[in-house]
Parts: sequence; structure tokens; C-alpha cells
Amino acid sequence: MEHKNTTVRLLLIASIMLFACTSMADDQIGVTGIDPTIPDRPVIHQPARIGSPLQVDQYRHVDYLSPWFDQTDDWELIASDSFSVMIPAGDHLAVSFDPGTEILQIIDPTVELTATQMAAIERAPAWLRSDLYDNFRRFLYPFLADSMALRILGAPDPYVDEVAFQVAHIAPTTLCAMYYQLFLENAQWIYTADSSLNYVELMDYGNSNDDDYWTTARYSVIEEIGDTVQVEIDREIYYWYILHPKLSDEFPTYIYPENGNPAQPPWGVFWRDYLWNHADPGYPLLSEQFDDCDFLWARGTGPNDAIGTVNGWVGDVMAWGAGPERPIQPVRIYVLHCGNCGEYSDIRAAAGRIALIPTVCTTNFCEDHVWNEFWEREWIHWDGGSVNTPLMYENSWGKTLSAVFNWRGDGFNWNVTDRYSEEFCTLNVSVYDSAGKPADGYSITVESDALWGGSFYATWAVTNSQGVASIILGDDQSFMLRLDGPLGGYPSVGGLVSVITGSQAGAAYNWEHTMSSASPNLGVMQMIEPPNPDDDYMMEITFDCEYESTYGMFYDNNEFTEKLTPGYVDFFFADEENYNAYCGFQQAWVGGPFENSSSGEFDFVIPTSEEWYGVFSAREESITCPMVSGTVNIYRSLPTSVSCEDYPTQPLSFDINGVFPNPFNNETVISFSLPSSERIRIAIYNLLGQEVATLTDQIYAGGMYNVRWDGRNDLGHMITSGIYLVRMNSEHNQAIQKICYMR
Repeated sequence: MEHKNTTVRLLLIASIMLFACTSMADDQIGVTGIDPTIPDRPVIHQPARIGSPLQVDQYRHVDYLSPWFDQTDDWELIASDSFSVMIPAGDHLAVSFDPGTEILQIIDPTVELTATQMAAIERAPAWLRSDLYDNFRRFLYPFLADSMALRILGAPDPYVDEVAFQVAHIAPTTLCAMYYQLFLENAQWIYTADSSLNYVELMDYGNSNDDDYWTTARYSVIEEIGDTVQVEIDREIYYWYILHPKLSDEFPTYIYPENGNPAQPPWGVFWRDYLWNHADPGYPLLSEQFDDCDFLWARGTGPNDAIGTVNGWVGDVMAWGAGPERPIQPVRIYVLHCGNCGEYSDIRAAAGRIALIPTVCTTNFCEDHVWNEFWEREWIHWDGGSVNTPLMYENSWGKTLSAVFNWRGDGFNWNVTDRYSEEFCTLNVSVYDSAGKPADGYSITVESDALWGGSFYATWAVTNSQGVASIILGDDQSFMLRLDGPLGGYPSVGGLVSVITGSQAGAAYNWEHTMSSASPNLGVMQMIEPPNPDDDYMMEITFDCEYESTYGMFYDNNEFTEKLTPGYVDFFFADEENYNAYCGFQQAWVGGPFENSSSGEFDFVIPTSEEWYGVFSAREESITCPMVSGTVNIYRSLPTSVSCEDYPTQPLSFDINGVFPNPFNNETVISFSLPSSERIRIAIYNLLGQEVATLTDQIYAGGMYNVRWDGRNDLGHMITSGIYLVRMNSEHNQAIQKICYMR
């Protein structure tokens, strides 16, 4: 009875969502050849400033060694573990060690999934599991995710990876409204086409009995000099741009040819099977066009290739000029046999993927044109018979392009403006919360003047964990934008901000905005060094933040996932009391913190006998989830019985012995030693050799000393973030060490 009730609930929800998608399909029209209208909205003028380009993808590695680490100690490894975890926004991952019990633990924030979902993840290839987990956890109802998992568990070889990829890379709201048999049939049709095409061969590496396996494709290509070469594409290109059932803004489903609405088979058909195996009277059958086609593409002049074959078929089945109906479903476009560039782009993309050509839809909204690109070691411009001539729109057609982007099947769009415009500029957008901290996960909608009047969408972007996004735009255009994100929208009334008027070629425009709300604060402060630290155990942590996943919706209301590199995460050490304070959102005193780190190597000598934690935190993130992988080793200090006679005391040297913490953002301690009495001057310099601050200038007796620095210059002002030099001078000696300050 429970199974029956679950099935009824599933069918009810899917029916409601399918009805909504059917209504949406009726209302949607082609992306060009129309006059899309957006209601007039208020415009605020806040011009961007021309300046230096922002570093939006700066990799940050941190090395740390405890200041009480004794180089003469011997250590033995007593425990080890590894982790690879996507940390949910606002949460944390921790590794803990209790010196009393010598127990090492990893505190994993991973959301628990159902047994069915976990079984599907286990059956999927290893490289796909984190993506599949991420999509499953985003389902509103677990039983709907279970229904997707069952499709993976029931898929036969060699289609398991293809089915799993589709489930992992279609938005959950879209998945719930699809006919589930489409996942397997879509994969099967690819293998059917492969058996009929001479220029391509699917390459299966392993199968579902292996831990990791994947599929890709190998092509015959003619080089410009006439040589024939074999080219194998990356698996990402195969899965996203051959397999994926969604081309641009259409809904991926079976379509009833007579009206273009979603319909269950046998009344509904999918474009991959329909266009390959069906021909209306008087039109050529696509599957019969490739008999003499032995090459994907001839870069120079040469024999007939697959690109030319698809162009010929599209020209035979389509007539230029759209009627009153502007469909976006390839099946319906074929039935009508006419259209403008929007319909041509959609049916060319479908025919390309049917013929196992990696194909995308390319869009330039504001200047009212769309076309395609295909992949052959790079993305190649493809607009019917015009191939690899991306500058023709500006140089031959006389257009000045505002922005150009490509579609991905999960709703993400990526900017390719620089491929189609000889002159372009960059708009760097920085978003902060009310406390001045970066605001992540903000969708940036950029609009420009539309060919038909008013303004329309030009392109989109999303801020990373540093609150920054960089957008390439055309020159000699005006641009407006809008922000939408977890702290609210701006402008709040749904309007736009005018940021660029008459964009200048080569210019870097910087625009920033501070929201009126605050995001969560990390809530930790740098601890004071223990007066007599223990040195019985050491925690060694090595980690890499491989990427950070962000989420958003652009044009077609599909929530995409985009992996941004490098990723960033905050890290610190804390004893049990302060770890509990951190978890309770109370002020905590910690070792570090080391904020916005992409990777790191930490050797932390545990200074007390209580339990200690190494914490990777995403508390300050609202949307972004860092993917962190690493290892943790625990060492025990070995007792030594070496006598003073056997191991004589080494004389002190003139040296900077250490800087802790490094990097720092509050205060750091510089330790130094002297073999004898002399006058010592310690100062901070920037990398240009300019003195920033003097820390001490006096006579010291031989021995070991500490000086502190709070990041201020000699005028009492806080310095900017960056690398500096600590220089220690006497009359005859000098020592230098790098130090990193991060605000």
C-alpha cells in the first residue's frame, strides 16, 4: 500500500509540473525574429569606474608551522585519514583529535541520502558521484530523487554513465516533469547513430563493474595541410554537448508533432529519434545523408564532411521565413519546415548532436541573431554555410555586438563575446554585504539596447565566494545591470542600474555595490599563544579546495550548478571549548584563522591535553559550497634519551626563527635569536623595497626574543593585503623572511 501511495504522489506531482511545462511551451517563442518586450523599469545611474582589472581567480596557498614546533623532536605516525567533502554553504567540516584517547575523527557535514540514492551514486562512475550527490540533495522531496536513482540502478551497460550524467546535470525541477524513460532511450539512440557513422567512434573506457568508467568519441579530421588525424574529445564535451538532451531554452521531453506540446509515447516523439528515422514526404531522411561522409570536418578544402552534410540537410528541410508560430522544439520546427535564425539554430543543434557532433546554440539577443558552434579541439563558429568566420557579424554585417553567450543544458550560459568582437571591454562587479564582506551567489543580469528598441538581456554572471564576477562585453555599447541574491535584490523595486555608457575597447570597468543586509560572520579571533605548550602530539593537515559550486537561474528558470576554480575555504584550529563556542555562534579564540585559502599544509603541534579541531568553514557563504579534499596525519613525539654529552647544545644563531601566524589578519609574532649582544633593527618592507613599519631598533643581549606586529604602518594606518618582507639587521648581519597579510 505504501508503494502504491508513493507512486500516486509521484504521478500527481509530475503531472502538475508537466502541465506547467506544457503551458510554458505554448507561451515560449523563438529567441530571435520577434520583438520581446520587457515592461519599462526605473533606471538608476551609478557609472562604473575605469581602472585596473580585478584578480577574480587568484589561487591562495597557505603553509603553517606551529611556533612551538621543535626541530629536534622525533615523531611517529599513529593515525591517518582522508576526506573529500562538499561543504554546504553556512556549514563546516572538522577533523578532531583527542590526546587522551588518541582517537582521530572526521566530522562530516554531508546531508544523509536515502539508501536508494546512495546505491545509485555507488553504481555511477567515481568522477560523477559528487555531482550526482549534489543534485540528489537539492530535491524537495526525497521520493522524487529515489525515482531518478532507480533509473540509474536499472540501466544496463553500456548506458549507466550516460543515464547517471543526465540525472546529475538536469535541474531537479526539470527532472521531475520529464518522462523518465527518456534518459535511457536518449543514450541508446547515441549508440545506434554511432553504428551508422564512419567518421566517429564511441570509446567506452570500462563499465559499471569498474569503480571509474566513462565514454568519449574519436573523430577523423582533415587538417588544413591535408593530413588526416584522429582526434578524441574530452569526456566533458561528450556528455554535455552530444549526450545532453537539452539544447537551449526548450524543455527536454517527447513532443507531439502536430501541435508541439509534450506528449507521452507513442504519440510524443523525441528529436533524436524522430529527425534521424523520420522524413516527411518530399524531404530527405537524415540517417541516409552520411553514407559517403568519412570526416567530421575538413579544415581546408576537401571531401564532404559531417559539418557540410548537416548544413545540406538543414537547407533541404527548411525554408527561410517564420510564420505566426515560433516553436523552439526541434520536432515542431521540422514539421513546419520554416523559420528564421532561431529555428535554424535549434534544428541545426539537434541535427549536429544526432550526428554525434558536439554542438551548442550561440545567442546574441540584443542584436537579434543566433547561430551555433561545434567542437573540434576548440569551439568553432557555425552559421549554416559560414564556418569559422566569427568576425563576420561585425566586419561584414556591420553589427556592433553587445554580448554573445553559449547555452548549456542545465540552464547555465557562458560568455563568448571575445570570440565575435575584435574590440571588447571587461566589467568587473563586486558585491558586499552591509559589513563589507564579499557577497557570494549573486546573479548579475546585464542588459543593453535592443535592436527593436528598449533594452533586453545581453548576458549573465554569478559572483564567486569573493563576491566578484568578471564579464566580457562589446565596445561602443551601453549597459545596465541588476543584482539578485540571498541578501535581496538591487535595485529593490525591480529596476536597473546604468553602469556603462559608450563602452571603450580594452577598458576594465569596476563597479561595486554594498547590500543593506549582512551575511553570517565567521565569528573567530586569533588566540593568544599558550604560555607553556605541550608538544606530545602533532596534527598534520594537507588540503586542496578543488573548486566551489555556485547555483543560480538565468534565462529559462533552470537552477544550474557551476564549478568555479579555484575554490576558497576558511580554516582554523580550536580547542574543544572554542570549537563548541564556534558551533554555538559564540565568539571563539582560534589558531589562525586562515581565510580564503585554496590549498594548504599545516603542521600544528597540539599545545594542551584536551581535544583539538581543525575546522574548514563555509559559514560566511550564502550559496557557494567549497569542495575540499585532503589528508590528516597524527604524530606522537618519541621520548629521547640522548645525553648532553652525546648531543651538545647548539649555539644560537642570528636568525628570524619563525612568524606565527603567517598569513595573518589581526596580529602576528616574529621570533628571532642572537648569538651575542648587539643592536638590532627589525622593519617591514613591501615588495618594492619601501619601508612600511619599524618594529624595534635597540640593543639586545644574546638570546631568543619576540616582537609583535598588528599590520599597521608607521602612521598607524592598516596596510593593504599582500606579501611583505620582515628584515632584521645588525651591524654585520641580515635576515629576511616573507610574511603575508590578509585583511
